[in-house]
Amino acid sequence: MKVARFLVVAFFVVISVSAQEKKYDPYEIESAFFNENQVACQKYCADDPECTECRESNFCRIKHEKIKTFSGPGNNYSACKPVKSDNWEKCQKFCKENYKCSHCYPTFNCGVAFTRIESFVGPGTNWYACEKIRAMNAIWPRKLKVEKQHRYLVVASGGFGGMLGHDGIEWFCENYLTPEIAPEALCIGSYGRPRMATWLFSENIKNAIMLMKEVTGVKPKVIMVGKSMGACKLHHAVAGEKGGSRGGLENIPIDMFIGVDMSCQVKRHYDNPGDILLFRQNIKEFYNFYQNHEDTSQTGHRAYFMGKEFDDSVHINVNKDSFDAENSKKIKNAEEPLCKDAKHLTIDECEPLLETIQKIILKKMAK
Repeated sequence: MKVARFLVVAFFVVISVSAQEKKYDPYEIESAFFNENQVACQKYCADDPECTECRESNFCRIKHEKIKTFSGPGNNYSACKPVKSDNWEKCQKFCKENYKCSHCYPTFNCGVAFTRIESFVGPGTNWYACEKIRAMNAIWPRKLKVEKQHRYLVVASGGFGGMLGHDGIEWFCENYLTPEIAPEALCIGSYGRPRMATWLFSENIKNAIMLMKEVTGVKPKVIMVGKSMGACKLHHAVAGEKGGSRGGLENIPIDMFIGVDMSCQVKRHYDNPGDILLFRQNIKEFYNFYQNHEDTSQTGHRAYFMGKEFDDSVHINVNKDSFDAENSKKIKNAEEPLCKDAKHLTIDECEPLLETIQKIILKKMAK
């Protein structure tokens, strides 16, 4: 009996030690979309200020000039620069002054995932200012341009309402984390929707992490901000839930995850304490901002972590609580809460909340 008992104890000790000693370099995990030609092109483009895009092709778009093509095993990529004109310069100036402008494009319809918001025509080549109008996966390739100074990958995934109107998290990069504010951050923002492929979302994020490491020589820190359905899709990606299990992102450390009324369904989640989103230990720092307004049909999920009790200190009710970003501390039942009468559809229009999220992220970047 003693021998049997010893063997059982020894077995669990070995398992425990093995689990503790398990080491891996998550940035070496393969991605279906990782391509050495893409890496070579991005490295080249990061050193050439005229290069605006690495295109998965032997050719550049119309009104662009090919600088160089990178070929070999896998798909070829071409480094491209725009054919400049007065119209190009005017479009660029317009984009810098209008946060909804994503980029300047050479054709009238702005291509897949974008729509035209302004035209610059006349002598020389015509250019068009474009606004994003599609979910995160669709806009991702256009936004993925790595610079040598990038040390952080920030993913801002807004709610399904972004498909129909303005969404504060969808436009977080353009408003609160611009290159002027945080030049070390590659910030990609759009919105999530029910049929969005989470496995592709996971792969896109993982591929960007690997690409940034190869281009800059530094493993980037990863920060995620998600609202409503966008946060739900981010959760599936980082926890390996639903379609996200095919991406492998749950094995990669995520330095920060910020949820804003995280919701996978039109439902009052906070009415049921058991209605939760379950996270893994790959999330290093976590905050969940939510509302529980009686006049709205939808609230955010509670967040639980595997192997841990519920932590109320990281769940902030924006209509009742505030948050001290400097000390990373929730102020419960504050005299001046973050938001006033915020509902599910308006929580991401609450400027004090968006400013607080900005402060939290900039603090993470030690700015």
